[in-house]
Amino acid sequence: GPFENSVMEMESAYYQDNLNTYGVPLDNRADFTKLDWSMWVAAMGTDDQFNAITSTTWAFADSTTDRVPLSDWTYTSTPTMAGFQARPVMGGIYAKLLMP
Repeated sequence: GPFENSVMEMESAYYQDNLNTYGVPLDNRADFTKLDWSMWVAAMGTDDQFNAITSTTWAFADSTTDRVPLSDWTYTSTPTMAGFQARPVMGGIYAKLLMP
């Protein structure tokens, strides 16, 4: 692949260590994430890391009171959408299917 396994392992461990209740923050500047990005990150990890990250995505979808098509821009400490909804980027939820 384009990256050495050690890079993917380091990134995946970092993301798992920084999980909030409803996802992995994109960076340290804000408490939001992109669900499609989270699924790509999860797909790079071990099965345990995949399960940990995807379970936060499920927790968001199951807990949100926002009654709109699934948002891809959400907060990670509350089950609230930050914006965007029903966008094609949500195809990222299938990222695991593309990994070897």
